[in-house]
Amino acid sequence: MPSEAKIDMSADTLKGVRTNIGAVTVFKKQNNLKFIPETLLAKVMNPTAVKGVLGEQRAKLNLKSTVTIDELANFFSKEAFKIFAILATYDLFGLVEHFWQHDFQNDLLPVRKRWLNDDDWEIESCIDGDQIVLEIREQIQAKVRKVFSWGDDSPWGVRDDLVRQFCDYWQWEFVSPVFVEDRFRYEFPDEIHLPFTRVGVEKQPKSDTFYSYVQEMSIHADHLPKALVRHLKLLVNGK
Repeated sequence: MPSEAKIDMSADTLKGVRTNIGAVTVFKKQNNLKFIPETLLAKVMNPTAVKGVLGEQRAKLNLKSTVTIDELANFFSKEAFKIFAILATYDLFGLVEHFWQHDFQNDLLPVRKRWLNDDDWEIESCIDGDQIVLEIREQIQAKVRKVFSWGDDSPWGVRDDLVRQFCDYWQWEFVSPVFVEDRFRYEFPDEIHLPFTRVGVEKQPKSDTFYSYVQEMSIHADHLPKALVRHLKLLVNGK
């Protein structure tokens, strides 16, 4: 498990922020397992850090509106720190204003491909009906499709390359799910990185069972329901 002591809270450059992201990444050498605990990512993407990176990379922002660096820093550090972490990691600063203009926030991640036919696809949010009012679901998906639309006038470019990379590879270590008290069923895309902090030894079954194996896993405390974490702390402390 990463230690908060590794975070340099004074970091306000792209290099410093990327170093902090690496420091708090769990299973950083295993692409299919690595993830960043949400609370630690929020600390890394604090207002000072985001503002510093935006100022340093201002030329790459290619701003077309009157939005200020302060406004962008406020939005991305509070509402869209996962988005900003992805953009900073993969040097996609030309998309900063685009995400801000469409008010694209953390809760719309992750996104996935939706195939229209054998050749054409678009992007939709993985958010499901249990998390939103069904009546506004299509409004949300329309926003997502617009944000991830490529073409002649799109900041993504004419081709779908960057959208495809974002969807298939770049987002997953930043969007591990956080479990909540009042929800008991989850549907995860195949690419999801669950917030495991430790993988135990595989236990082989008896020869007369139909199960392949059982394996013990530990989940990061910040991704568990808060009430459960409080209860476990009380049990450990004996109070």
